[in-house]
Formats: sequence, structure tokens, C-alpha cells
Amino acid sequence: MRAHFGGGGNVDGIADGGDKHLRFESIILFVDGADFGNECHAVLADIVQPTNERRNECCPRLGSKNRLRSGKAQRDVDHRTMAGEMFAGLEAIPRHGHFDGDVLGKLGKFFAFADHALGVGGHHFGRNGPWNYGADFFQHFDEVAAGFGHQRRIGGDAVKHAGGGKVADFFNIGGIDKKFHDVHPVRDNDVDDNAREDALATANDALTTQVEVLLPAAVSHGFDYLVPAGMTLAAGDIVSVPFGRGQSLGVVWGKGVAKLDPKKLKAVAALHDFPPLSDAMRQFIDWAAWYYCASKGAMLKMTLPVDEIDKAGRKDVAAHVETHVDVGKITLASLSPAQETAADTLRDCVGKGFSVTLLDGVTGSGKTEVYFKAIAEALKTNAQNQVLVLLPEIGLGVQWLERFEKRFGFTPLMWNSEITPARKRMTWQAIARGEARVVVGARSALFLPYKHLSLLVVDEEHDQSYKQEDGVVYHARDMAVSRARFEKLPITLVSATPSLESYFNTRQGKYREVSLPARHGAAEMPSIEMLDMRKVAVEKDAFISQPLREKLAQTVADGHQAMLFLNRRGFAPLLLCRACGHRFQCPKCSSWLVLHRGRPRLECHHCGYHVPVPESCPECKAEGKLYACGPGIERVHEEVTAFLPKARIRVMASDHTTTMSELTETITDMSEKRIDVLIGTQMIAKGHHFAGLAMVGVVDADLGLAGGDLRAAERTYQLLHQLSGRAGREDVAGTVYLQSFLPEHPVMQALLSGDRDAFLSAELDARKEADMPPFSRLAAVIIEAPKEEQAMRMARALAAAAPEHPKIHLLGPAPAPLFMLRGKFRYRLLLKADRAVNLPDYMRVWLDSVSTPSSVRVKPDMDPISFL
Repeated sequence: MRAHFGGGGNVDGIADGGDKHLRFESIILFVDGADFGNECHAVLADIVQPTNERRNECCPRLGSKNRLRSGKAQRDVDHRTMAGEMFAGLEAIPRHGHFDGDVLGKLGKFFAFADHALGVGGHHFGRNGPWNYGADFFQHFDEVAAGFGHQRRIGGDAVKHAGGGKVADFFNIGGIDKKFHDVHPVRDNDVDDNAREDALATANDALTTQVEVLLPAAVSHGFDYLVPAGMTLAAGDIVSVPFGRGQSLGVVWGKGVAKLDPKKLKAVAALHDFPPLSDAMRQFIDWAAWYYCASKGAMLKMTLPVDEIDKAGRKDVAAHVETHVDVGKITLASLSPAQETAADTLRDCVGKGFSVTLLDGVTGSGKTEVYFKAIAEALKTNAQNQVLVLLPEIGLGVQWLERFEKRFGFTPLMWNSEITPARKRMTWQAIARGEARVVVGARSALFLPYKHLSLLVVDEEHDQSYKQEDGVVYHARDMAVSRARFEKLPITLVSATPSLESYFNTRQGKYREVSLPARHGAAEMPSIEMLDMRKVAVEKDAFISQPLREKLAQTVADGHQAMLFLNRRGFAPLLLCRACGHRFQCPKCSSWLVLHRGRPRLECHHCGYHVPVPESCPECKAEGKLYACGPGIERVHEEVTAFLPKARIRVMASDHTTTMSELTETITDMSEKRIDVLIGTQMIAKGHHFAGLAMVGVVDADLGLAGGDLRAAERTYQLLHQLSGRAGREDVAGTVYLQSFLPEHPVMQALLSGDRDAFLSAELDARKEADMPPFSRLAAVIIEAPKEEQAMRMARALAAAAPEHPKIHLLGPAPAPLFMLRGKFRYRLLLKADRAVNLPDYMRVWLDSVSTPSSVRVKPDMDPISFL
């Protein structure tokens, strides 16, 4: 017996005598079985209405004993039918779900919830509240043939659904690992390719009278509109439609099926002269919305950014955006035999369907030049092919663009937050029309409507910047793999320190691996030395040890360049009063105000709140007692300037390089050796190539290990390894100095030994023992509200409503470690599930079962990487 959670829809008739579609809260379609807990019989559909609804019903009645098919009336399908019989025999969630050692094993101590977790008590969650399926339903990933929603609604006397008997098994679907990490093509065994094309053609042929239009807004379904006389529409067309008191852009998602009087429907206002969104793109949006429990309209908004689109035509675009590519001018670098072998592997993937390849090479091994070969192959193979390269940060694009222009003879189009709205509008049009051959951008570039996308590259695939935490929460690396599958094209993931998930997938045979174990040419990997801060000499109120000072001074004296790294902005992370102990805290966030000296003020790095630095303590009024605790990069800059007064020193951090031009200037000056010492945060750690850089010093190598995090060790290793890789990339030998109070920590020992694979294998073993990702799956729920009581009440209601499942463990609710953020109080819950569980469906059904007040926000986070 399997339950199908299909697409949401409308019920025939008119609600409240008006012209609104009557939305129902749930349809459960049972197939392939005789009995379902002796309560419901095969091939019947009951419609369930929450008991608190007060809407007028049309036939069939909501909440009544009527069915859409023949058979005697039964009692209402209530929460006991669903939560009782559907989950009969399943044990309750463990009573005490703590984020500590008894649940998480050896990794328990690394979790940020260690001091906050609350047991869920002695309740059998899922049995005390109503079971109400939400108004938006979900698609099985395999059901892509019928267009994800062309026949999803209830109309007349039959339940119609694309795919028929293909249903989602609530317990046995393999989740995202199965769905888009598996390298084999996704196929619906019951529908061949010709049938898929016929179904799509039939649907498109029928778009002559009434269409469903999806709007780029927080909506989970489309709206029906009439097709005006003389207008021909097809699925994917970009249109303008009346909505509310104005008009909105939208995309034709399929055939409209609401059986309303045509007089009550409004007509499409205009068809825009843009290429339609492809079937693959619309299927990708549907799937991404399903997996991340987001609305389809919110996903569409990233594809159709309304503010950046106008009605300008092709000539307007061509006049402002250079899109011409002369493949005859491509002059790629000469490669070593090892690089050439790797490049051949990547080139062979172009034009041969979906594949995932991990290009795993040490820092300085020439990974960029290797995947340039694959880009050139895509451009030369077909004059229409488009290529997308994702970079995690804008700063990485400066040197990347210079190298690309040198090799290819043209400038790729950029897509990031720094380009102007006018430029972004023209870039979007060039991409949509297929005129932009190569695009390089941040994570949002993944959702743009490429007309002929043929190759995807994700550089620095391990970087956590690919995870978007605000708005629609998603991981761009994972979604890039998913989009490559829908588009049936190759994707290359690139890193010197692969994420544990990607590393695991290569070991499982799901990804192909191409390795570059040595640096290019005569360059050698830098040597690494540990400075035990428990033993070395450090001056009073200083943070750079005497040995590191001497090495830094010698490097500058020899005419070489040096980097100093501290991943902490500002002058000091805390200002306190030595007289009374008062600490300056943000009134809107659970965090201290950071002292900045460059622009004198106390600032919150979470919400931006700031105040001038006071002359006396606001608590006890004592003067001269305020003390700056700990170092930030401004303090390091002050210290280095004191003992190297003649050195050319520059700071590179988001506070100091606030524009693209400032960032470009700093990188250019460093490349051309106009800087002796570059001091910075993680902005200096990735991707940069400075030929004269001989030394890297890490002021606080232990910083990333604090705070308790599942991935703390992995991320710290990646960051410090990437930073070390900036040194000694050409003729000058490189040395890295790590100041640490924990030199015996496995991360420090792995950096010293240079045995990365041994470290990753040990991390995998620890994760396996604790049954944590990639051996299980996590999903978080963050509750935010303006009042603490509201957040706590909602968190407890969600915990009490969680359906019981033998392979899902609920942890919490617990106050978030960052309990207050931007004036909102925050609670968290965490689900840990077996990889075989269909977690997105479980999450949506669970979250839709509880009514959320308008003042409260419930944010699901699939595969969380932050636990704050």
C-alpha cells in the first residue's frame, strides 16, 4: 500500500458564491492494495477538511462522508485514520531527544545545541492533534514526463493525475541521494520517451482557451486565466496577467482546468517576446520546490527576477552586452601529461548526457586550466552551447576573469549582486535568448533560464557560501547537480578539499573522480610549522608570537610577500567594563557588539545595528575602564604596523573592500607586488594566485573549532588547507605557520602530515559511528517570532504534531544558540532520518498539519550546514 501525495488543485464550483477557487486541504489516493488498516478500501479518494474551516462547500462536500467514486459512505477520515492506521505499529519518537552524546555519539560534543537541547518529554507525538494534509502537494521525482502538474486537479467525477499509478512511497524513497546523486538516468518504467513527448504535445495543443500561470511570488500553485482570441500560448511562455489591482509577470505552467464560468476568469494580458522556459527548467523548479519545502512561485522568482526584466528586444541587448565568441581565438595553456589526461576525461563528457565528475586536485595543480579545456570543447562543439561556471564568492572572480579573457579572447557575462540593475536586465535577456555563451556567477546564476545550457562547473564546490540561508533556503552545489540531471548535461565539481559528501559519493561510485595529486611545474607544496601558543613567547597585549614576528620580518626583508590570516572582522570581538563587568550587547541579537577602530563604533555583525563608542561605561559610569577583549584583523594590522613600520601593509575584508573596484585594486596590487603584507579574513583564503607569496601566518588556527558544529573539523581543515595553498605557488618556496593552543587536535595533525585522505577517512568513520550525514539525513526547522512565548508555543505545537516514524528521530524543540536574531526569538527542531526515508514529503505533511500564526515564521532547512 502506498499513498500518493500529488499536486494541489481546485474543486469544481464556486466558493461563497464568488469566483474564487475553493482550495481543499488534502487528497489521499490509495492504490495497488486491498485494505489500508481496514479503514479505507482500494481506489477511493476521501477529501479531508480541518474541523475549524467555515467555508461553503460545493459537491463533493469537504469533511463529509461523500466520495469521488462509488461506494458506501464512511466516517470522516480523521487524524486517527491517518496518524493511527497509516502509522499503525510504529513506535513513538524517543522521549528525550537531546543534542548530546547519548544521541549523537562521539560527535555530540560538537553540536551547538549541547547546552540548549530540551527533551521532547513523554508524549507520543503525532497522536494528539488533527492530521491535515496541506493545500500544496508533492510530486515523485520520477514523474517528470507529464510536466509536474498539467493534470493535478479534481474536476468532474474523476481524480486525474499525471503518471497514474506511479506514486511516492512515503517510507521507501531514497531521497536526494537516490534522486540526483545516482549517475544513472531517471526513467519512468511505465512511460516510454514517445509517450512522454505525446503527453506534453497534447497538453500544449490544449492551451488555446484556458491556462494555468505561475507567478514569481510566494505561491505554491498557479492561477487560471483565459487565452484571448488570436493569442497562442504554450507551456513555458512568459506572460503578463492581471493580478490584484495591477499586473504581474508569470509563466504558463500548463492547461487550466478550473470548471468555472469563463466570465469569472480574467484573460492573459500579454505574451512577452522571450524564449519560453523549457520543460526541463520547469521540472527543475517543481522538484527544487518539493525538495526544499518551498513554494514554486518563490523558486520561479529566482528564474524570473521581475525587477530585472523589461520589454527591450534583441537589438537593445546586443548593443550593450558583448556576446560574440570567436572560437578561433581560443588559445589554451599547455598542460602536463597528468593535466592533459584529466582534461580529456572532462572533454569526453561534453555532449554525452548527464554525469558528475569531481576534479580533485591539490592547490596550485592547475584545475582551472584543466576545466577550461572542457569549456572550450563545449563552445567548439556547437555554436549555440552555453556554459555556466559557479564561484562561491565575488572576490574569486577577479583573477578568474583575467585568466579566462587571456585564454578565450572574450569576457564572459557576470551574474552577482554587484552588477547594476540595468546590466543585470540585459544579462538576463542575453542568457534567455541563448546569446550569452559563458556565464560566471554566484549561486543565484544557477536558476537563470539558459536556452542551450551544455556544461556546468562548480568551482570550490566545498564552500559553505553555496548554501543560501535567507529567503528560499537551498544548496547551490546540490541544486546544480539536480539541474544537470534535468538538463541531461555534464557537471564538474572542482576542489582541492572536497566536501565530505562529494568525497563519499566518489567512494560509492556515484561520482567519477579525476585527480591531480601534484602542483604544476616545479612548484612544491608549502611546508607547515606549528607554533604552540602554550609554549612560545608572546608579548603582553600582543597576539602575534615572537617566532611569527621574526619570520614575518625576515620574509619582508628578503623581498617576498606574506599573508596574515584571522577570520574575525573589526578590532576586537568584545568591549567590556573592567569596573563592573558590563558587556556591550546588541539589543536585537544574542551577540556582542564588535569594536571597530577604522570607523569608530560598536557594531553587530548579524543585523548591522551600531552605536558610537562611549567614553564611559553606561552601566556604572566609570571612565577609562573599557577594555577591548580579543583580536580582530584591525588589531592585527595595528600590531604589525608597530613592529614593521616601513612595510606596505593592506587589510582585505568586507569592511575594508566594500566595492568590486576596491577588491580588484587590492588583488591587483598584491599580484604586482605593491603590497608586502596582506592581512585578511577568509576573503584571502581561496582561489588567489600570488606568485611572490612566500609565507602565510595564521593568528588563531583554533578559531573555527569552537562553537560546536557537526562540520567544524571539516570546515576548519578546508579553510586552513586552502589558505596554506596560497603560498609557494611558483618559484618562491612557501612556508605556513599555524599559531594554535590545540596542536594535538586531529585537524592540526592532518595539516602537519599533509595526509588529507586519512583525515577525510577518519571523519567519515566518526560520522558513520554517530549515524550522521552522509550516512543519514538531517532536516532542521527554525521558528521565529517577535515574542519568545509565540516562538516557544509554535515549537512545542510542531513537536507534538510530528508523525511517528521508526526511522525518524525528532530532537528538540530547543532555543537556538543564536536565540535572538534581528529582533526575532528563535527555536529549533532537528530531524535525523534514515537515508531511505522520503524526508521532504514527511516534512511538508508535518508542517502543514499545524496552523501557523501570521506573526510567526516557520522555516524548513533541508540538509542544514548551520546550527545557529
